[in-house]
Amino acid sequence: SWNIFRPLRLLSTATRSLARGDFAAPRPEEGRDEIGRLAGAFGRMRSDLQTARDKLAARERFLTTLLDRVTVGVAVIDAEGRTVTLNPTGMTILADFYPAEEAESALGRLVGDFDKHSLGAPGPDGETRTGEFRSPDGRRTVRGARAPLVLGDDRVDVMLVFEDITEFLATKKMAINAELARQVAHEIKNPLTPIQLSVQLLDQARRDGHPDLDRIMGDTVARVLDQVTLLRSIAGEFSLLGRPDDVETVPIDLRDLVTEVAAGYGAPPVGSEEDQEAAGAQVPRVRIADAVLPAIAAHRDSLQKILGNLMQNSLDAAQPGRPVSVEVEWRVEPDFVTMVWSDDGAGLPAEVADRLFDPYFSTKSKGTGLGLAICRNLADRMGGHITLANRDDGPGAVAELTLPTGTPEERDPEDS
Repeated sequence: SWNIFRPLRLLSTATRSLARGDFAAPRPEEGRDEIGRLAGAFGRMRSDLQTARDKLAARERFLTTLLDRVTVGVAVIDAEGRTVTLNPTGMTILADFYPAEEAESALGRLVGDFDKHSLGAPGPDGETRTGEFRSPDGRRTVRGARAPLVLGDDRVDVMLVFEDITEFLATKKMAINAELARQVAHEIKNPLTPIQLSVQLLDQARRDGHPDLDRIMGDTVARVLDQVTLLRSIAGEFSLLGRPDDVETVPIDLRDLVTEVAAGYGAPPVGSEEDQEAAGAQVPRVRIADAVLPAIAAHRDSLQKILGNLMQNSLDAAQPGRPVSVEVEWRVEPDFVTMVWSDDGAGLPAEVADRLFDPYFSTKSKGTGLGLAICRNLADRMGGHITLANRDDGPGAVAELTLPTGTPEERDPEDS
């Protein structure tokens, strides 16, 4: 009986030790009888568990090292809002973004601000979102993405990956300014060449006593004035890009302003078929959807500039032989209003879609190529954004202009 009892007692003790994490407790010798085979099976199981634990520990060390050295913030928050994981880079970003708050409190605020400011449609799982917003003092900008982290036992945490892009934006802005300086010098140089040649030809004709001097002078003056007009246009467009970053915003009825701009191009304010026919075939046909919209916070002159540019682009894209038709619809969100501007023109070449907002890039043979760059710049300064793409439901282009609602006093400092 002792030969049976002693191995079983050793096996029981080893089992309890294994439960406490001790993989080295003595166990019975492996043998051919039932107890010996049981001891052998226990030994192999314990060895497999030891191997799995070592692999898991190595994996955990790898993930810890990765999170410690990665250059973006990574955080995991449980369903109760408690911090599960926050890597060192994330702590640094939070300290810069919310300097007066502790790490856990700052992370909770970051998640709330992220949910408030995230833009774009949810991802395939319905919950993944991306966003970009400024710190309360307006000095730093963070960009990130959040997604559900599905774990066992029906547990779903939230993972947030974020980065401070302040320096990146500053570098990008410097590069854009350098490119703008180069481009504007090039654009100014172009009109100066025909002005110089025209004046030289006129001076030569004067010195030669040319019999058609009066005609040459008239042609020269006309060419010079045309080029001066172009120079004024370039200077005016460039001055808009050089405005201060902050623009003063006031409450504006966006639908009324769209109607006013459309009327300035000869389009009737109502937009019915009868009104369009009465206006004539050469004016744009504009349909403005009825909607009760909250006031937006915008700079009126800047907004008029954007709307005028959209109208002119639609007119320039008109199909030969018929006026362009424009439809204006609305999307209203808690903090934003989006104007959806669609036309039935020629649309946009697919190969240039990612360059449309670049300064001095244009698909047209006339103009300065600054229009859309200015539109994006002005929309950004008003706290909104603008996109342009081809329509999915037929020929033509669609622009979406999103602007914040409310008055400047009603909005949080980081919204501006």
